[in-house]
Amino acid sequence: MRQQVEEKGGVPCPIYLQPDLRERGFGDLELGPSTDYDKVWHYDATDPSHTKYGVESVSQVVKRVKHSIDLAERHYTDVDILMVSHGD
Repeated sequence: MRQQVEEKGGVPCPIYLQPDLRERGFGDLELGPSTDYDKVWHYDATDPSHTKYGVESVSQVVKRVKHSIDLAERHYTDVDILMVSHGD
């Protein structure tokens, strides 16, 4: 991905890929219709630690995203940081 961006005109800053910013794991519902999200979101609203259908819990997602933010803040000071991710 980094090479593709640089070939398209360059970027004035380094680009780093952080696996912890991946989308939420949806377990048994992975690659199913987007209407299945409603099943999970129903439980999310009352229990952020649930793993029904084998999904990654909201609590787990928050923990790994926070880890990425903490890493960036430890490694970079006095600079702007742009973090991009995909979410459900």
